[in-house]
Amino acid sequence: MELARVIHDYLKTLIWPLMLVGAFLLYEDNIIKQLENREVEFLGFKLGKSIDVFSDTTSAALIELRQIAVSTGADNEVLNKIADIQKNINKELSSVKQQIASPGLLKEQVDSRSQVADIERQGFEAILNKNSRLAIQKFATAEEIWPDYHNVSEIKRLLLEQQATLNSSSSWQQLRDTILEKYSWGMPNDIRVQFKQ
Repeated sequence: MELARVIHDYLKTLIWPLMLVGAFLLYEDNIIKQLENREVEFLGFKLGKSIDVFSDTTSAALIELRQIAVSTGADNEVLNKIADIQKNINKELSSVKQQIASPGLLKEQVDSRSQVADIERQGFEAILNKNSRLAIQKFATAEEIWPDYHNVSEIKRLLLEQQATLNSSSSWQQLRDTILEKYSWGMPNDIRVQFKQ
């Protein structure tokens, strides 16, 4: 009963930072486009000059979540998921900071982001269609354009490692489950739903 109350209290405290992170992920392309102005008001927060505050707040919330998970006896899967979320948020925020520091590169980066997002989607669709060669090709192309975009490099490496074993429906489902568990950062929601089916 005590554990349930602690989790409930923590969720009430963490819901706003999680909603903010979720909104950031959902609208990241729009936010990146708006950063040409160097500072953007978004859900009551100013991104740009105060991106460091956002980064620090999010990191602190995730550290607190990890401490609560450890104190309540959460298994390693939960702790690893928290670590993955923190790593991916830090990677995205680092990209945003670079774009703020170099506004002249922003248009080129927005174009690259759009291009790599389309190629990443084609790679996910190739996995859904059980076409390992095309999936590897798409994720390799995405990696060439933007190696740090979401998890394109990691997914390409996973596909190369498992290519020889992808000969049954269960092996494809295992691949999709691995991607969902470890490399689903930034995955489009419609693709995520199809991966779960």
